[in-house]
Amino acid sequence: MAEPDDKPPEQKPTPNAESIDEALWEIPFARSVKPFFIQEGKAVKNGWVAIIIVVSIAVWQTHHWTSSGIDTEKSNITNYFIGQISELKGQLSDAKQERDKYQLMVVPFQAAALKIYTNEPLEGRLDLLAGELGEMSKQAQIELWINGTTNLILTDGEPGDALVVSNFITLADRKIRIGILNKSKYPAIHANIDFLVPLGPTNFSLPGWDSQPAETPRYSNWRYDSEHSVPRNCVWNISTIEVNTNYSGNFFQGAFTISADNAETKQYYISFTVGTN
Repeated sequence: MAEPDDKPPEQKPTPNAESIDEALWEIPFARSVKPFFIQEGKAVKNGWVAIIIVVSIAVWQTHHWTSSGIDTEKSNITNYFIGQISELKGQLSDAKQERDKYQLMVVPFQAAALKIYTNEPLEGRLDLLAGELGEMSKQAQIELWINGTTNLILTDGEPGDALVVSNFITLADRKIRIGILNKSKYPAIHANIDFLVPLGPTNFSLPGWDSQPAETPRYSNWRYDSEHSVPRNCVWNISTIEVNTNYSGNFFQGAFTISADNAETKQYYISFTVGTN
């Protein structure tokens, strides 16, 4: 006769037990320690105390991880903004250096505008200079004018070479009246003229001319610079050169070189005959 099965029927977990079991899945390491305080669906002695301890540990661990994550995020955000501020400071420094560089570049133009346009309003002088400089790429056509004589012949030779003398002028009153004629429709920027002669400086009176070192021995050299541009279709009359009476010769040769920033440099070699008056 078969012996009765003494194994008690399997008991289904109560709803409370199911809830506890599901909650333990959410608590780190809780399921691994479950047998220590819950056996056969019932809490062992001090079981609920153990549950409270495990829950407290889980809450502490979660809070620690959360605080650590917040600190890390705060550190990342702080480092990001520090990097942005540093980059902006560098860009600002570069911009200031660029601004200072261009301000230094403008200074000589401001000084030139103040010197040249003395009769113009202060705020408009730099604009006038800028407009004039804009014409520098456009070539002006300048020619030498002496005692009413134009169309003088240019020379490519060096002073002292008799073969290149092709202009002859008589000075009835021992005076050389000089001008630069601008025959173009563009102003001649910063026109100037050089006078080179194989005589000592005491033989001439040249008001307004500046003495220059002569490259050729026994020659005297002077320069006259314009303070204004030579307008188009206009003559710039330069200070007259007078041959002093202590020069007793009948003639002498001299070279005139005219130039401008936006014009071709031209040289004229002239033989002057000194009148008896």
